[in-house]
Amino acid sequence: MNLVNIIMKSLTLLSLLFQVINCYEFNVRISDQLSNKNCTTTLAYLEERLSTSLRTLCQLGGECSLDSVWVHLPTSWSHCVSALKSPEVPVSQPDMVIQSNGNKIQAVNPRGCGVQGLEVRVPVQQLYTQKAIIDASNQTNNGTDDILEDALTLELLNWKYGLFMDSMTELLSDNFTILSHTRQNIFCEAQSPRQIIGFTAPNATMKYTEPQFKYALTAAATGPHYVLVLDLSQRMEFASRWRNIKRSLMRFIANIPTGAMLSIITFGREGSLVLPPTVVTPFNREGLHGRIPRRTETDKTEACIACGLQLADDVLAGAKGTIILLTGGVDKSKMTGHSHQLYTILYPGAHDQILDDTLYSIQEDTDRSPVTQMNEVLIDILNVVNKTSQLYKIHEANHQIYEFSGTFQLEPDQQDAIVTLLIEDEQSVEYFEVINPFGEKNIFPKYEDGAVQVHLPATSRKPGIWSYHAKLYPDSNIAQHRMSVDVVVRSQVPRVQVSGLPNDVITDLSKPVSILAKVSLGELPVHLAHVTAIVSGPDTDTEVRLVDGAYPDIHLGDGIYTGYLTQFSTRPGYYTVRVIATDNNGLATTLRKDGASQPTGSFKYFITTSSFYITTAVTPGLDIIPPSRIVDLVGVPKEIIEEPATNSTKNDTAVDDDKILIDLQFTSPGDNYNVGQAVMYEIRCHTNPNSLISSNFSSHGTLVVVKEVNPAPAGSLETVTVPLPWTGESWYFALVAIDAAGNRGSVSNLAEVFVPTPEEPDTEGPLAAAAGVNLQLGAPSWLLNTEYMYILGGCIAGAILCVLVLVILLINKSKRAANKEPMFVQDDTYEPGGFTPTEAGTKMDKTETESGIYSWLESLPRSEHAARVVSVNNSSVCQRQRGCEEGSNSSRPTTSTDDSISDSGEPSQHINPSGSSRYAAMPPPAGEEVSQDDYAHQVLTRSLHYYSTRRPNPSSHFIQDERQSTHSFPAHQSTPVTPIHYPQYSVDHEASSMVIDPAMYRKKRHESVV
Repeated sequence: MNLVNIIMKSLTLLSLLFQVINCYEFNVRISDQLSNKNCTTTLAYLEERLSTSLRTLCQLGGECSLDSVWVHLPTSWSHCVSALKSPEVPVSQPDMVIQSNGNKIQAVNPRGCGVQGLEVRVPVQQLYTQKAIIDASNQTNNGTDDILEDALTLELLNWKYGLFMDSMTELLSDNFTILSHTRQNIFCEAQSPRQIIGFTAPNATMKYTEPQFKYALTAAATGPHYVLVLDLSQRMEFASRWRNIKRSLMRFIANIPTGAMLSIITFGREGSLVLPPTVVTPFNREGLHGRIPRRTETDKTEACIACGLQLADDVLAGAKGTIILLTGGVDKSKMTGHSHQLYTILYPGAHDQILDDTLYSIQEDTDRSPVTQMNEVLIDILNVVNKTSQLYKIHEANHQIYEFSGTFQLEPDQQDAIVTLLIEDEQSVEYFEVINPFGEKNIFPKYEDGAVQVHLPATSRKPGIWSYHAKLYPDSNIAQHRMSVDVVVRSQVPRVQVSGLPNDVITDLSKPVSILAKVSLGELPVHLAHVTAIVSGPDTDTEVRLVDGAYPDIHLGDGIYTGYLTQFSTRPGYYTVRVIATDNNGLATTLRKDGASQPTGSFKYFITTSSFYITTAVTPGLDIIPPSRIVDLVGVPKEIIEEPATNSTKNDTAVDDDKILIDLQFTSPGDNYNVGQAVMYEIRCHTNPNSLISSNFSSHGTLVVVKEVNPAPAGSLETVTVPLPWTGESWYFALVAIDAAGNRGSVSNLAEVFVPTPEEPDTEGPLAAAAGVNLQLGAPSWLLNTEYMYILGGCIAGAILCVLVLVILLINKSKRAANKEPMFVQDDTYEPGGFTPTEAGTKMDKTETESGIYSWLESLPRSEHAARVVSVNNSSVCQRQRGCEEGSNSSRPTTSTDDSISDSGEPSQHINPSGSSRYAAMPPPAGEEVSQDDYAHQVLTRSLHYYSTRRPNPSSHFIQDERQSTHSFPAHQSTPVTPIHYPQYSVDHEASSMVIDPAMYRKKRHESVV
């Protein structure tokens, strides 16, 4: 039981220890430019609003280990609080800034998604506005919408977790979609805020303890205590390190503000205090520099860093101060436990230990002088510690000739200025002079170890263009002299400030390594400045262009300039960052309080910021940097292509002409992030946007095949034409850029494209011609149009119905004709009439007459009383009154038009019993051919003779021949024969002749043919 109790108590102690370890402080800085009017009310609102927001931060993100809130006040606010305290460690970068300018609360997240931001900027007016909004919300709905309306909580969440939400709805709503055109989607590559935070729902049961608010004054211009801790071991003699340190410390002591305190400690095997705390005055600076040892302890290879740091803590004795350590090696295990701000200046070496404190690395294998590097590092430390009086390096120029000159500009607000000529041997300089804008020369420089200086005090300094002129002795060895001239000024008036933002340890080079710089004028960001960073590693130098508002920078107008490092060393180590910022030839501006822009004025600054460590070595020549991610992809539909373009400057696709094409437009990436030029793009599409996220892009996305695509240089507007698989549905496109080494960039943002199915035009008839429809082969088929299909189906159904009706009518007509009683019935045999048909008479000769019509009448059998024939060929014709003496009994048919002619070609006529011609034909005139009417008369005569010999039906109205007794018909002598009158022609029985109307005959002849 006792063992269990011991274990439980141990776990409780560990839990408490864990909570203490994870407690953190939140730092708020009140801007120096903020008026102290109503400062007490402002601080009260700050406590109220910040406490509420931090409680919500605990409920949403689970971050509840906040211990205290430090509020750093300007000296003019010292009367606003009753109790002021001093923080144990000075804060160089606050978490929140309360400022006088601005119109909205803004979190500054320059390092991207998922990484804690730089700071939260809160305009003081917004602090009052947020208080009023929350109070009104509490009165109307008991505060249920506090979270949605609280902009301070929103920006604190963005700052803490590296989010880019524009509204709390993005966190609290379940409707997050990767298609939203939000900053969160673009910068976090479709990761939702919940995924990054690990949030499921607000947890009101989270234990939250109200933090304690503490107030402290910002460090004054005078009074800081600087403690120099110098390494005197043998390693500091390498490459003239100690001599360069002494030269740089001379400049450092000259720049320490008057009234500050300075202590100097050296260490080898043990620590030694060579200069006790001493106040710096204008008259003792050279003496202070003289306390630095002239040489190192060459017989001592060991260096007790812990001894020097412990002595520094003892010197400060709990007071506020800054420790500056200069060494050739570090031992992290022996550098812990100090309670003051530590800045380490480290010379190169096989350093595999990473310090938590601010560190500057001096690179000795670059073109830049170690003395110049050290001077800029010490200036940066002075500016970080002393915020009220800033140092600016405004000019630097390198020279390699015997005589040279240059110019620089001094502004009215700049106070002291020091012009320094750095040279290996100052004895080689014949003269060095500085000329003011009025032509007056300062010919009294000060010669020091490795430098020649001209000091321009505020009383003699005149604004304008200054110049300098230097000359070396003719016997000087220029090859051994690396000369440079720089100008450093001091100003207490707010001017454009340039500072570097430190990086954490870099362990993964698959993610971009950001280089950041901040350019501001007081509390206002500076726009359109030209900023360049020179990054020096253990064996490499790289120039990086930093930009504001363009890739890879995230937010336009926040004064944070960003660039990506693309060159790495062949071994792990520290990398030093040097920043050069200019006014971009007068284009740099800032904002006034009324929102209007104003020029910043001319400036050019050189600074060196803190170094960062990269744990990965890169093989020489190995390209490990991918192209940057495309974040502005959009899709623009095009018309249906009629024919392939042959001279297009765009990147066309390998598709047929009947495809609908779209243009994908975006800013082209580079080979190494945004530098250089990629070699190809991989484009994929899908109807499901989730198939194009990073994890599914290669496996689920449909590859879009394009023709040869030549990516443009980085930063160009790129247009790639790709096919749309089909219309009437939303398609999503994404792409990645690939460089020559095969490195793939991240998946771009998604572009949604919807093209409705076009209405098919009328491809036939005048409407299509009027509309100008191009009936090209391969155009979209009209069969896909349902409206046209309905019309076509109706037409076909109507046609089928018409055919069916016609068939039915024909069938009915045929049946009616079959059922109708005929006017007369022919006998089936010729025998009753005394005719015996021959074979020739029963067959129809198909021989054609002149008119081309088969003569079926020629096949009729002839009687024994046939008429005599008049020969046509021999110009003998039948006479109407006398008939022909000669007859023909031939039954072979000849060709005629609806008539019959005898074998001899002579027309025949019937002869009555008395021998006279019954139907005599009028003969044609002598010597003429038979006319068509005469020929027709002959044919009709024979036809009438034929029908007159047939036995009539008792019910018929045919005329019985007078000579029926001579035929084999049944005798009916007692039945009188009544002549029938035909209106078309008349028969004269007495004359045995018929008078025929030729016109009526031609009509009947035509009907008989038909």
